[in-house]
Amino acid sequence: MSDPNLQFQTLHTAGEFQLLEPEWDALLKQTAAKNFFLSFAYLKMWLENAGPGVKLHLVTARDASGQLCGIAPLCVVRGRKGLRRRLRHLTIMGGQYDSLAEYGDFIILPALEQEVAAAFTRMVLGSRALKWDLLHFQLARNNSVSMGVVQKELGHIGNPEITVQPAYICSMQDTWEEFLDSRSSRTRQGIRYRDRRLASEHSIAFHHAGKDISYEEALEVLIRLNRMRWGQDGTAFHTDRFIRFHRTLVAHLGPAGHTSIMLLQADGQYIAARYDFAWGGRVINFQTGWHPDWAVYSPSLVLLSYAVRHFREQGFTEYDFLAGDAKYKLDWSTRTEPLMNIEIPNPRSLRAKVFSGLRRLKDLTVSMRLYAPSAMEASVKKEKRAKTNMAAHQGLVMRPF
Repeated sequence: MSDPNLQFQTLHTAGEFQLLEPEWDALLKQTAAKNFFLSFAYLKMWLENAGPGVKLHLVTARDASGQLCGIAPLCVVRGRKGLRRRLRHLTIMGGQYDSLAEYGDFIILPALEQEVAAAFTRMVLGSRALKWDLLHFQLARNNSVSMGVVQKELGHIGNPEITVQPAYICSMQDTWEEFLDSRSSRTRQGIRYRDRRLASEHSIAFHHAGKDISYEEALEVLIRLNRMRWGQDGTAFHTDRFIRFHRTLVAHLGPAGHTSIMLLQADGQYIAARYDFAWGGRVINFQTGWHPDWAVYSPSLVLLSYAVRHFREQGFTEYDFLAGDAKYKLDWSTRTEPLMNIEIPNPRSLRAKVFSGLRRLKDLTVSMRLYAPSAMEASVKKEKRAKTNMAAHQGLVMRPF
């Protein structure tokens, strides 16, 4: 039974979003959804950087006293690639665009999460005024009560496509030596060897943005090393909007301790950089870069070793490597947390129906291409067998007694 004392409101403008600032993080920190990517400051800068193409659809819930008890931080944006650019994506703020946030969720007090999440979802799906083609929640919290409710409610309009992938997390509650002892002997020996080797063969130093170098200068070093490492294959710092967003983020949140850029210097030259977010006791590993000429020393991993020790000493309890199956994440993580992608077309959208039809046609074409070689091989083998049998038959018939 829905609580009749709950009051719901839908907000559409940046000004209305701004009015929530005094209450936003206070509510967020009381919920299971608490993470940096849902913090007010991060989403505010994301919204300002994303531009006029974002159409906000925030839904809030308040109790009888007017206290904020729930937020559905939703918006509608255009897709990023291919045909998706023509579709209006209903997503969680921070999704889509260049700098993709993870751990998307509704922000709701635990005692009310089931009820309010259901109300939020029904309001959104039932709205005739809200125009969207494809609901697409990327890298949302898979173990979230709210996202479980969303999946259930989506079942009333179709079959959502859901995929799950892990985020890799390193616990920093043990001492450094205890952590190393928990790793495989190969990983443990590799960490110690890399640290010792670089320090014994070169003069090294670790620099922190805001202390040894300005945030602006440190970010430029990171961008340069990231591009040197990844070249044309890189997906970060490849657009002006991405760079502009992170320049703003570092300038505003660095002094507050929520962004961190660490640099590794060898013989007076910067050879590796790490860009992290720090919020609520957790460090988020966001981007790295390193000089290819120093690859033999694995400078990025040397800097990671230093960063984990540094943040542990600062009282942080977890280092989050986010999604992605890079080997170093497997070596360093002590647990995983599941993230999921939810996608479903709007049954009232003609564009969504066309998109779904084209995607089914594409999948069918790919399947036929995969099947075609096998079918052709079978046909060729059948023809060869027929010729062989015919030849054998002719031989038997013509062979003299």
